[in-house]
Amino acid sequence: MKFTTILSTVSIVLSVAAQGADPGAEIRAKRTCPTKITPAAQQDPSRAQFAPDLGATPGLQDPVCVQNKFGERTSQVKPVKVPCDCPPAQADFAKQFAIDHGTKIDNSGSVAGRENNLRLAIQTLQGSFCCPAGSVTLNDQLTKAASGGGQPSKNNGGSGATNNSNASATTNDNPNPVITPLVQVPSTSANGADRGAAFRQIRENANGCPAKLPKSANVDQSLARFAPNLGAAPGLDDPECTKPGDRTSPISGKKVPCDCPPSQADFVKQFLIDQSDKIKTDGSRDSNRRNIELAIQTLQGSFCCPAASVTLSQQLKAL
Repeated sequence: MKFTTILSTVSIVLSVAAQGADPGAEIRAKRTCPTKITPAAQQDPSRAQFAPDLGATPGLQDPVCVQNKFGERTSQVKPVKVPCDCPPAQADFAKQFAIDHGTKIDNSGSVAGRENNLRLAIQTLQGSFCCPAGSVTLNDQLTKAASGGGQPSKNNGGSGATNNSNASATTNDNPNPVITPLVQVPSTSANGADRGAAFRQIRENANGCPAKLPKSANVDQSLARFAPNLGAAPGLDDPECTKPGDRTSPISGKKVPCDCPPSQADFVKQFLIDQSDKIKTDGSRDSNRRNIELAIQTLQGSFCCPAASVTLSQQLKAL
């Protein structure tokens, strides 16, 4: 009898979703979630087709969540607890992805475009759906893409073809591309300058790092103490990184750009520029979670660094 009840409830959830309603909206309304990302100024609903595949079934289809949809479940992607409404259905996610990012979504189907869309997708997942990255495979896809591996998902690039000329140049001709060393690593940050900036410029020219996040209306230096600690030494301190290229992250064991992560000082400076008007200061658990989510946005959006280069995701899961 219990099994029949579960199937019936799942059918109800799926039926509601089929009618166009986001079944997780009611649940998110009861959780303290970040403010929604400001909708893109230039909307293009057709770009929803380029939303990366989340790589996981909707959380509300988990039998555990049929009994208590406001509770938590164990993610099928990583053995961590995530809210029952995480991840959302792919259709709901793609729709919000297009609303959040509009024409910032890359429709070229190139490897660089796929990386851009994956970073934007993580912003939507965390900012609009209040879901941790541990509920999906987006970070894993981004890490593979950044290292020249992996293939475009079926929802990223229209047809999902993987033999376009740009992808072939990266994944077949040179599976582990090394960027031409045009600059050497500065030994110190001269005059307070971000010493990873030159490296990022090379990567941006080659791989298309996302545009900087919108700046806060008012930058408040007193909020620096609320910037989460990255939990990792600057990438440019690694002996492997005397020239632009990749290194092995001691945090995740994955390949990350040599300039990732930035120094804590450079990160805090940019964090305040990006997020001053959103930083929470009351020290509560929810506020700490929000600030970590904002930190991940700055790390990925302004420094073009994967979460695998720091401990922010682990800090978020621990709260």
